[in-house]
Amino acid sequence: MRMLQKSSSFVLASRKPSTYTQRTPRPSARCGLAGRTFSPFSIVLFVILGLVAVTAAKEDEHATVDPALARRAGRLIVARCALCHTTDLISQQRLPEDRWRATVEKMMRWGAILSKDEAAGLVQYLAARNHPDASDELPSIEQESARAEPFQ
Repeated sequence: MRMLQKSSSFVLASRKPSTYTQRTPRPSARCGLAGRTFSPFSIVLFVILGLVAVTAAKEDEHATVDPALARRAGRLIVARCALCHTTDLISQQRLPEDRWRATVEKMMRWGAILSKDEAAGLVQYLAARNHPDASDELPSIEQESARAEPFQ
């Protein structure tokens, strides 16, 4: 650097050319599949494989109900929900988890006595058991809670 004198004060001047201060585009980083082209066949194959993976994950999500959860939820349904309506009415419903949550919250507003933990367990049980893809041949809630292991 060199020093320039300007009216009794010093100013630092750079030796770099003025074009250096202009922004120059930086090369973009390549990562993963960026910059590659795929044939239409491979794109369709990726989409199908993705759908298969998502479907398998949803089936696994609803595959089984924890016996302890089934026992607690079954007893809650018989003790608290069956006061106003039959358990068959509940078993007939096939709802996703968000709809079960809304239904349980609505029932609590209408007078069902459930703690937040009981409601969360009940929603988890109902969503796993009575989801939209569930079989129409499910055992009744009473049968399922009776089959679950007894309290220890």
